Amino acid sequence: MMPEIPEFVETEIVIRSVHSHRTWHAALPNGKIVIAFVEEGGPATTLEPGARVRARLSVGDFSRAEIVLENEQPKTGLTIQAPTAVQEAFPG
Repeated sequence: MMPEIPEFVETEIVIRSVHSHRTWHAALPNGKIVIAFVEEGGPATTLEPGARVRARLSVGDFSRAEIVLENEQPKTGLTIQAPTAVQEAFPG
């Protein structure tokens, strides 16, 4: 029996720059730069460059990362931890 493929993966991203009031450029643990966002209509969120936050990425599209807000319950999926080398290459 094949293992079930999750709909998304969750990991920590590092905010690189502010793009708009609800979008940012961010780095994944492997260094790939993506667009990070909060859903429209969600609570106001202020993130500065260097901030480390949890984000959820669809397994079908690793170019955008939905920011997981602190009060949000985790969904079923995979959690990816950044290797130490990547954390050292992209310090806060």
